[in-house]
Amino acid sequence: MKKIPLIVIFATLITCLYFTVQNRWKGDNWKTTINADGYGYYAYLPCIFIYHGLDYKRAWKEEQKITPGAIGFTMELPHNKVLDKWFPGVALLLVPFFLIAYLLSYLFGYSMGGYEFLFQASVSLGALFYLIAGLIFISKLLKKYNIPEFIIGFTLVLIVFGTNIFYYSTMEPSMSHVYSFGLTAIFLFYTKKSIDEFRLKNLLPMVISISILALIRPTNLLSLAFIPFLAGSSKNTVLFITSFFKSKKTLLLLFIAASILFIQFFLWYLQTGHFFIWSYSGEGFNFKTFHFFDILVSYRNGWYVYTPLMFIATLGGLITLYRRNIFLFFSALFFFLLVTYVLSSWWAWWYGGAFGLRAFIDFYSIFALLLSIFLSSLTSLWNKVTITFIACLCIGLNIFQTNQYINSILPPDGMTQKKYWKIFLKNDSFYKYLFDYPDTSDFIFLNSPIFKNDFEQNTWGNNQDITNRYAHSGTHSAFIDEQNQFSPALVLKASMIPQISPLSIYVKLWTYMPDFKNNATIIVSVKTEKGDSYFWKSSKLQSFVFDRNVWTQVYGLMNLPIFKNPSDKISVYIYNTKSGVYIDDVEVMFGRPK
Repeated sequence: MKKIPLIVIFATLITCLYFTVQNRWKGDNWKTTINADGYGYYAYLPCIFIYHGLDYKRAWKEEQKITPGAIGFTMELPHNKVLDKWFPGVALLLVPFFLIAYLLSYLFGYSMGGYEFLFQASVSLGALFYLIAGLIFISKLLKKYNIPEFIIGFTLVLIVFGTNIFYYSTMEPSMSHVYSFGLTAIFLFYTKKSIDEFRLKNLLPMVISISILALIRPTNLLSLAFIPFLAGSSKNTVLFITSFFKSKKTLLLLFIAASILFIQFFLWYLQTGHFFIWSYSGEGFNFKTFHFFDILVSYRNGWYVYTPLMFIATLGGLITLYRRNIFLFFSALFFFLLVTYVLSSWWAWWYGGAFGLRAFIDFYSIFALLLSIFLSSLTSLWNKVTITFIACLCIGLNIFQTNQYINSILPPDGMTQKKYWKIFLKNDSFYKYLFDYPDTSDFIFLNSPIFKNDFEQNTWGNNQDITNRYAHSGTHSAFIDEQNQFSPALVLKASMIPQISPLSIYVKLWTYMPDFKNNATIIVSVKTEKGDSYFWKSSKLQSFVFDRNVWTQVYGLMNLPIFKNPSDKISVYIYNTKSGVYIDDVEVMFGRPK
């Protein structure tokens, strides 16, 4: 490995570490370093090394001490048994980092519940370690394919900063993907070495890495389908496979693989009394109903939508291989189709709340090889400049969208085409939680008066806002802009509102927007009789509006506080300080959760 890849890897480590310190460890953000699926991946470590038993209830209590909102990660079974549904591969890889945190906590007298800062920081450092390990072994692999040093360095930059692995290495390091990425790179390199030089020193890390990959996520075994590509021909593929199973070393290698995989079966037995159990109850693959194109191009986490660099890697790599070597072309195409088919057959093909299609990250080392082959095939200056420019745009888009995702502008799920383009390249704080719709499914309307205003005979004040230029019904509406920032307001005394708890207010109206350069918001506030405010909630109109110059219905649902005094006043109005919007047919109702 020459200088350029080494410099790139070192710079990547420093950049990712700096980003982690600034964004993940800053303030109280470190408390959610272990989150989502990571709760389950990590839980084995404190249970085994601190609690000395698979006491997940205690683990959950320790989580709650640090992060009160931490969710449970286990599945309840009959006879008071509890099962950690996630596989233990990530925990196995994190053992050295966890033990260092454990030792430091012991030496310096820190709390040792397993979720304090040192323990959570150890997960971040572990993720960065396996990211860098992946980059090192990708470099080694690309060198075997005679990829120029500069192309190797550029490929590494693109893979990290042009894809969502940057986010999952720094902001969600407890998720499994970066660990799979690192181990897959190691597997590929030693498989290639074993094909070239069939020796135990190469076969051993190959078998260990693929075994641990299976222990992280069983779908990682799909990497085995890339062996024909690494072999280079059908003859070499058959020769390698037959040599492997005929070798005297095979028994030892299979024993090592079985020993690693037995960890999962042993843990299942300790938790349930059975050596095998499907821990993903109610979840699974449906190979008849797959979403091949959705997983690639859907706005709901589609891989190519949020990681367009991988479209270049896939298409460019395949075209290059087709021109150079038809066997390698079909080997790579088969692998791509197989992986996409299997991943798209998962019941939640969008893989839940995520930044992009995170399941593909596990195989990025393979796509790095395809990308580098494509980049090294470019000969004309025009093609080099064009592809380099497009690749840099992909980096810029990825970093921008990473920032959007961190700042809750880009939502983790429920994206549509209209939502995507509405927030495309937007970083204004107004767009934060824009699509976080209030849930009305468990809302019961009360038999109380419905307060309406169609602005034909306005009784709510601010008559200067009334206009006849546009109207949803009748001939009048209210117009709010930077000069007239407040709409007519409904003001009610607390004594006029149902006296129950919990109590919610539901505000529904129609809006007409000539453009989207506004921050129009439904405001609900409560003040004392003296005018002191003690409650304020808002709901953005743009959450529901995707077309200009069209009347659109919007709503807001807010939980109200317990009123301090019957004379307190609740106000409902629209507030806007920018480009003008029209509102009409406002309705205000009250209700409660079911």
